[in-house]
Amino acid sequence: MENVELYTHQRRKYGKLTSKMTVSYRAPILSAEICTRKSTVASTSASG
Repeated sequence: MENVELYTHQRRKYGKLTSKMTVSYRAPILSAEICTRKSTVASTSASG
């Protein structure tokens, strides 16, 4: 029974860690996409 509790605790801990890693990994990509989109819009409006 103790083993199961330990296992669920480890899984919960690991799940939190992976979700944190996913967020910190995706955040720079999202901000880069936003920057690219902004610069594209700016260059389009400047040339147009």
